[in-house]
Formats: sequence, C-alpha cells, structure tokens
Amino acid sequence: MFAFRKSKLDSFPCDSRDVCRIEEGSTNPYLGEPRLLEAFLSTFEPKYNRSCEAISVGSFGHDDVAVIAAFMAFVGGCAPTATRLGASNLSEITKLELDRPEKLDKLPPIPQELEATSVLELINDGKLTFDIDRKYPHALGVANLIESTIAFSSYPWEILRNGHSTQCPFLTSDFPIAIEGPQPPLTRLVPLRPDLAIKVSPVVRSPTLKDNPRDFRFRLVDVTPAQVRIFNRQVVRCAEDFVFSPISSHGIARLVKKYASHRLGLVSRKTHKERGAMICRSIDIVSD
Repeated sequence: MFAFRKSKLDSFPCDSRDVCRIEEGSTNPYLGEPRLLEAFLSTFEPKYNRSCEAISVGSFGHDDVAVIAAFMAFVGGCAPTATRLGASNLSEITKLELDRPEKLDKLPPIPQELEATSVLELINDGKLTFDIDRKYPHALGVANLIESTIAFSSYPWEILRNGHSTQCPFLTSDFPIAIEGPQPPLTRLVPLRPDLAIKVSPVVRSPTLKDNPRDFRFRLVDVTPAQVRIFNRQVVRCAEDFVFSPISSHGIARLVKKYASHRLGLVSRKTHKERGAMICRSIDIVSD
C-alpha cells in the first residue's frame, strides 16, 4: 500500500498500522466504560474481509450489511475528522450560548483592559477562544454507534464493483466516508477494497418512523474507470490528510496535489427571523 499526504505532498510505501493507529485512541474518560469502543470494534473488525467478499459477489445476508454499517458508524462518529467537526460544532454552540445571556445582562462586566464592549467582539478579535476536548465529541460518537449502525443498515445501497482495479483502483483515506454533494441528506461514498465500494443514500423519515434494517435495499453496479475517477476525486477531497492506494502513480499524486487544501468542514447558514435568527449547519467540502 502507498500513502499520499496532502499536507506535505509526499508519498511513501506503508502499512495501515504505520499511519492509522492512534495510541489509546479507543479509551475515553467521558464514558462510563472507557474501553467501550473496543468492545464495539470487536463485533465487526474480524468479519470485515468476509463480509466484503460476500457483498462483492451479491451473496450476502443482514449480518454482512450490519458489519459494513458498523464500520461506517465507527468512522463517521469516531475518526479524527469526525471529532474535529464535532469540536467545531460544540465551539459554535458555546458562542451562541454566551451571546444570549449577555443580551440579558446576565454576564459579569468585561474587564476594561480587554478593550471590548461585548463577548462577540472578544470572539471576533480572537481574545476569547474555546478549546473543546476532542474526547468529548468522540464520546458522543461512541454513544451513537448502535443507532448509526441501524440507520446505515436500513438505507438503500449501490454496491459498486470495479473490474479495473489493477490499473484504476478505488482509493481510500484516513476518513473513508466521502460525501457526494452538500445537499442533505448527505450521500456517502465508502471505499471498502480497491475493487469494491458502496454508495449509501440516507432516507429522510418521519420522526415517528424508526430506521429498520428490514427496509434495506441494494443494487449491484459495475462501474467504469471514468466513474471510479469521479469517486476517487471525492475521496481525496474529503480526506483529512492521508490518501491510500494499492498502487503508486503520478496521476494519484497530481490528484492529491490538486485537492490538497480541501477537506470536510462545517458551513453555517444564518436566517434572520422576526424575533432573532436561525443558524443551520451542514457538512460540506471546504478549502483552507
């Protein structure tokens, strides 16, 4: 396997353990059982290769779907990209929560030496910042693993089979759940192997209807090299830093260089209302 790094624009041969392991990354002090994540990982990691093989030939059961859905839930809730986005969201919420009591004069006066008239001014000037412990959004992700697994195993899947993987493999990354576009609900693009990927399209249901794995549907799609390249472009754009490939090529290096400044971020949209404002946040691909 070869790793391509967006931050340094270099590449090198590697093993997944060389770049993906985070020491004590499964331990979280905010959880009642700090090693709860390890127990969850043990439910799908040993079965991953078997389930991928079953899915690739279209002969699989609900257990195989659950294994891949659990993998998606883990990455989407606990990977470094997920905790970064979670910390950013909590920081924005904290800013809003400080703004409300200040308008009601429920905060102590700002010291004169700070030369500011409001908390918002302190924030905008960089004098007041929020340092969110990323273990906290990580704990929230762990707490939602079962719910996310059920959701991903109930959505429609397109199983993408790549018969050209020797010359044009699916790429993967340190955040192997790319998004297809910014419009909710976000369609996920998930590389599983160089010759296998899935496209998961979430279903927006009524709050009274729960996600049910019995609603799962799928279709098999044999993709062309052109479709693989479009898929890989999104994988590279959504990668936090590392892109992985079974082959090394100048084409992959150029792709990584082209989108080196891209990654997932939170985009806020503010709508003014008669009695205030409504702020909506969504995940999108942003450029630093």
